[in-house]
Amino acid sequence: MADYSNTSSATKEITQYLNVNNAKLLALGLVLAFVMYHGILHYKYGNDSCKWLMSEGRFPGSDSWQPYGCMMHKYSKADARTCMHYVSYWGGHNHIAFIGDSRIRQLYHELVDLVSEGQEDSSQEKAHHDLHFKDKKINIKIDFLWHPMVNASMYDVYYKWLKSDQPGARPNVVITGSASWAIKIFNGSASALKNFQSNLTLTREMYQKLKDSTRVVWMLQDPVDEEKLSEDRKMITNEQIDKYNKMAITVLSSSAATIWSSSRLVAQGLKKEEPTSDGLHLQKKSLEIDIQMLMNMYCNNEMNYNDGTCCNTPERATTLQIITAVAFLVCMCISVGLILYRRRVPRNGNKARTENGSRNGQTSQQKDYNESFYEIITSLAKLGLIMSYFYLCDRMPVLCCLSMPALSSLYMPVF
Repeated sequence: MADYSNTSSATKEITQYLNVNNAKLLALGLVLAFVMYHGILHYKYGNDSCKWLMSEGRFPGSDSWQPYGCMMHKYSKADARTCMHYVSYWGGHNHIAFIGDSRIRQLYHELVDLVSEGQEDSSQEKAHHDLHFKDKKINIKIDFLWHPMVNASMYDVYYKWLKSDQPGARPNVVITGSASWAIKIFNGSASALKNFQSNLTLTREMYQKLKDSTRVVWMLQDPVDEEKLSEDRKMITNEQIDKYNKMAITVLSSSAATIWSSSRLVAQGLKKEEPTSDGLHLQKKSLEIDIQMLMNMYCNNEMNYNDGTCCNTPERATTLQIITAVAFLVCMCISVGLILYRRRVPRNGNKARTENGSRNGQTSQQKDYNESFYEIITSLAKLGLIMSYFYLCDRMPVLCCLSMPALSSLYMPVF
């Protein structure tokens, strides 16, 4: 009998703490903690989801890439062509330029394969030459300009664009990057790195002058597989690659150029799963993810995705939404005031309440009205909190958005 009473008292003590109200308070506390944590991160690193897309991410699954803080839409050929058509329909032009060496040329071919109706034939192309692609149906022009080193010839490309008055002469986006040729030709010398710094500093001025019409994306160099490099590329080591990447970050960190570092993370993540054939160039899967990132950067704002997609500018709040938010805020303030007031009023039993009611001239009908008003206001305040949470998750970049593969990998271990 004693054991039964002890068990019963223990159960009552547990249920005293494990109840619905405490669960609600715990959930509210967790949400507020997440909002504060991500708010601090966004205050420190900024709210530009395009910057997150091009800088941070991880592999939640074997074949999907998850950027930090936003979702990456997967563009099919039809989606890509629809995006280009939208840009053209609204009076814009699609002009994308790739400037660099054979690594940058790989991206050019991958993008052309994605947006073209047929299969590109690259068997007849010359090795170290410019390449061009046009499709009048969707008003797109894609150029690859062979400039494997940051030097005067690369500077002249930007200078000609700056001085050109022809409509559409300047590209919307430029993807560029360089290091391997400078390392190869100058055998990884320190003077070559200094020369790279000087030339990139001069070219940076062009990025600043072109920023109103052209977005420049500097792609950091991917790591190499040193064991697979041919003899004439043995000097291209990961140590040298890191030196050039650090120098590029130092020079361009405060410029108008976007530093694309997430492509490097993709190459590192797929290094074992999809090893490079020659030690230098990327394989198909890495290129596909890189192009998907570029398409998300270029197209998401044109496609009007109503979710946490990267590079998607949130819609402005409507007048109705503002009025509703103000109404909920007023209800929250009144609710807090009523709760504080009810807690301060002394409750010394039915007698005290009866005396206070008669003294203040309150009837039972008035008390019922007050109780009903209290319940309505507090219920509206709770609804306002719930709607605020939905708004934060859906429209604001305060809470991180994950794609479905990432969510499944996150919750499956729990079950």
